[in-house]
Amino acid sequence: MKKSDLRSFVRNIYFFAFFNALMVLMPVYAIFFQENGVSDVALTTIFMMWAVGVVAAQLPSVWLNRQAGQKWAIAIGQFIKMFSFVLWFVWPTYWGFALGMVMWGVQGAIYNISYESLLYDELAARKHKAVYAKVLGHRMAITTMAGGLSAAGSLLLYIGYDFILFATLVPLAASLYFISRIKIRAKCNPVKQRVKSAGVAFWKTLTIGSKMVLRNPCVVYMTLLCTMVGNLAYLDDYFGPMGLDIGVPIEYVGGLTIFLMICKIAGQMVAHKMYKLRDVYLYGMIMVAGLTFIAFAWLYSIWALAILGVAYTMFSIIDVATYAKFQESVPEQYRPVALSLFSISNQICYAAGAGIVGFGAFIGGWWASVAIMGTLVTIIGLWSLLFVRKRCAPVWNNAPTPGVKIISSVSPSQF
Repeated sequence: MKKSDLRSFVRNIYFFAFFNALMVLMPVYAIFFQENGVSDVALTTIFMMWAVGVVAAQLPSVWLNRQAGQKWAIAIGQFIKMFSFVLWFVWPTYWGFALGMVMWGVQGAIYNISYESLLYDELAARKHKAVYAKVLGHRMAITTMAGGLSAAGSLLLYIGYDFILFATLVPLAASLYFISRIKIRAKCNPVKQRVKSAGVAFWKTLTIGSKMVLRNPCVVYMTLLCTMVGNLAYLDDYFGPMGLDIGVPIEYVGGLTIFLMICKIAGQMVAHKMYKLRDVYLYGMIMVAGLTFIAFAWLYSIWALAILGVAYTMFSIIDVATYAKFQESVPEQYRPVALSLFSISNQICYAAGAGIVGFGAFIGGWWASVAIMGTLVTIIGLWSLLFVRKRCAPVWNNAPTPGVKIISSVSPSQF
């Protein structure tokens, strides 16, 4: 496989990731909702609609991925996302906002299944499966950078919401362009069948795939580990109130977000170099990261933000490494099904994480939320050392085990 083909694929993946995440509407859409009569309580229910859309669209997304193919499923999802944003402005009521959020969640389900499987499968088809962790880390870093640039949306309020909507739709249109440029090499669907036979084949793939995935302990453990740690370490939505709580002046609260985003990007950029760490080191890192959360909660001051930055860097490395290991342990023909189950687990863990943050804030403040999350992450790290390591080590340590596919090693290419 020519390196130029690999570079072209990765370049399009990176550009898609950037423009998909570049949404200047992000920091102001909640304000727009409330300016149109949505109360605080109603706002939380609207946010919940996104998760409803993700979970409800899992089976249709697997079916769409099978019938249309990964690339065109992603394109359809982008059109749904664009329409959901337009709907908010055309129908600026609670029900319009809620329906638009559900549709955005549907796009999220398609993205989780089709885009993630496309990235892994296409690298494998180009015989560069070994660089997956590197590409994944760089893609996450690019997404984080685009999310940081999206914060500029608040500066555009003086121009008006209509301009902000337009400035959000243009990058999404650009993302469609770059996803359409990807040349498919993997031998996968679309499958042109009659509707009846396609439905039978879909349900057969779904049922067999679910059984295969759930019988593979590595897939189950990596799904739980990645979604639990990722969501228990997620404090992004609370940077503002947490910064004010520890004494950061209101005009500098945005600087806290930028600082932690830089720490996250630093971890994502080097994660591929630590991807093949021995299990004991990776899971030990989970414990240490949890302890840094506890240390930050104990000190809980402006100076302690440096500790939180270290934790964010470690969690970024952990996120890339565990997700890459999850992808390696999935049987290729059942990847969409595994990603669907992963997405459901992720939504459940996200809701649980939000509940823990709310409980901690209720009983003692934001510091208590961080302390509880750090304690749980530390326990998960210990659990990983005791149980996950023995079950999953064969997959990436090249020790043969019945029923588990061994991933061959390929020398990484330079991009």
